[in-house]
Amino acid sequence: MEVHWCVLLLSMLDALQGETTNDSRCYGPIGCIKITSDFYHKTHRPFNKLPNTREQINTRFRLFTRSNRLEGDALSWSSTERDIRGSHFQPKRPTKLITHGWIDNIDLTDWMIEMKNAYLAKDDCNVILVDWKYGTLASYSQAVANVRLVGAEIALFVDKLRNTTGADPMTFHAIGHSLGAHAMGYAGERINKLGRITGLDPAEPYFQHLPPSVRIDPTDADFVDIIHTDSTPYSESLFSPFGMGMTDPAGHVDFYPNGGRDMPGCGTGNRFLHILTDGLKNGVREIVSCNHQRAMKYMLDSIVNPDCVPLGFECPSYEDFLKGYCTGCGPDGSACAPMGYHAGAWGPFRNDTRVRKMHLVTNAHKPFCAQQYRIAIHTGPTKGVHRTKGDIYLTLKGSKGDARVELTQKSETFLSNAVYTFLERTKTDIGDITGADFLLSSGFFSDERLPLHHVEIQPLTFNQTTPSLISSANLKFRASTPEIVSERRTTLHPCCHE
Repeated sequence: MEVHWCVLLLSMLDALQGETTNDSRCYGPIGCIKITSDFYHKTHRPFNKLPNTREQINTRFRLFTRSNRLEGDALSWSSTERDIRGSHFQPKRPTKLITHGWIDNIDLTDWMIEMKNAYLAKDDCNVILVDWKYGTLASYSQAVANVRLVGAEIALFVDKLRNTTGADPMTFHAIGHSLGAHAMGYAGERINKLGRITGLDPAEPYFQHLPPSVRIDPTDADFVDIIHTDSTPYSESLFSPFGMGMTDPAGHVDFYPNGGRDMPGCGTGNRFLHILTDGLKNGVREIVSCNHQRAMKYMLDSIVNPDCVPLGFECPSYEDFLKGYCTGCGPDGSACAPMGYHAGAWGPFRNDTRVRKMHLVTNAHKPFCAQQYRIAIHTGPTKGVHRTKGDIYLTLKGSKGDARVELTQKSETFLSNAVYTFLERTKTDIGDITGADFLLSSGFFSDERLPLHHVEIQPLTFNQTTPSLISSANLKFRASTPEIVSERRTTLHPCCHE
């Protein structure tokens, strides 16, 4: 049986510290937390601990609204209903709950404050930042245990809000990163009809391959969406950086941007540049866990970027997606979904019990949302089989600007009377496509010629007025000559729209 070295290392540390002997502990109004058989797996979770006390973890809630954007109301696990009545909480407004993972807190990094600011700029809502930093300072395995209590504290706090103000939990959206994603899952188990949970790269160690009762899962809220960005399995990472996030799907819909691993901009060279661009505190985190941090950045980008909505497409694999095989939304529209802020538009399909894995590509730097296009090269008929070898470049001409894309990463062979599809992206929105320039590159001393019939360009953009549907525009462009000559730029003209 496969044994992940990281889990093995964590287990060895647990063995040195001593295994918890009691299988149950009670926490006042929260009730008792037990270590049941579903929390044990000899490979993936060989040791378990019980959470620290409520006083030790000291879960705190910082409430912000548009009336107190800068100075949040300081509430805690011990806050009374009287404290809540004296706060700025507005029960008729939607509520965002945001929490962190291991070795993180509100003061250590900026992402929670940035996300709070983004939500308040976009929506008139309550934003509650959940800080459980004292529960993250222990070993990872103890922090894993502590999230069970943190989730219970969040659920108890939501119950206080409901009992005191009449707030409806269906209007609550819980967002958690890493271990915080599982904390929100535990909270959702206890809350009657929580509206939505977004898991930002849920932590893998001690959760992967465990039953739904142990980790975040679709039953934890009315709608659960997950963003995976650091899902390199430990079995593949013995001699390379391991992934901190889950590979397994865990929501109604799961997004795997860039394949869910090896995010653009997270190469070794780029990571050290983050110290210069993001400062020492955030830069060091990028060096250690750039891929893991990307989930928060993609979520934040989806809130603040009004010009681009990241759209994912259901596909058997990321490799098939990059080949342009999976760029439709299906007959009912459920085969594509917006990632991040607009993911709720996919909510009507949540009762479909199938695993729904969505793929998309992003940019390496802000803005992370990329304009995606499916491009199909249709070659024309020739007498006999004609082979052309080379690289293909397109310059897309749009109403807002131009963008050059390289369709081939290495020289490829193209046959006559065939169709070749590609998934490409542009870093910026170039508007409506009005034309294109086509370039075949086979070397200056080559006389290669490509019998081009036409090129199809389909913008894969999210239509915000008709949620979860992509643009219906499928553009066709023909060359002014039936043959493309190597190293000679050829202008493509619109021939028809579908």
